[in-house]
Amino acid sequence: MAVAILGIVTVVLARVAIQGMQIEGDAKRRLQASLLADRLLNEIEVGLLSGQAPRLGPSRVDEGPYQVEVSVTPLEPATLGLDALLVEPGADPRSAPRPGTSLLQPSRGDPALLTMQIQVRWQEGVHEREVTRTSFALDRAAAAPLLEGVASAAEAAAAEEAEGDRDRENEPEPEAEL
Repeated sequence: MAVAILGIVTVVLARVAIQGMQIEGDAKRRLQASLLADRLLNEIEVGLLSGQAPRLGPSRVDEGPYQVEVSVTPLEPATLGLDALLVEPGADPRSAPRPGTSLLQPSRGDPALLTMQIQVRWQEGVHEREVTRTSFALDRAAAAPLLEGVASAAEAAAAEEAEGDRDRENEPEPEAEL
């Protein structure tokens, strides 16, 4: 009887140990995939800070047991529910926005706002596992003309407001009626 109980306990402990090793291996591969995705995303962001826009479109590369797909696309406002930001205030939300008036819709071919998605896949037994990172970025070179236009418009509005303040200061105050 004692031998049977000892045998059952041994089988249960062995099964738990094997499951623990499988879980540890899965966590290790998931961590490595996450670190790989974070490193690639960081490389793209550092390139943007130094003025190098990433190439639009998908690219694939294998790194060890991992298959990596990097996709850089223009930010699509409608997919994020931001399409209402493209029209003038008070205008019909279904009206078409004017190209070149927003970072969300630049007039020339280079998009200023980008969506970057990195997917790292690996095979785990019969299952394919995946880690995904998504980030958004501003391409300063593509946004520069629009930002310059916004800055000059803001300066003009500030100058106009200052002129209006001076005019109000110079107006005589109306006399009170008795």
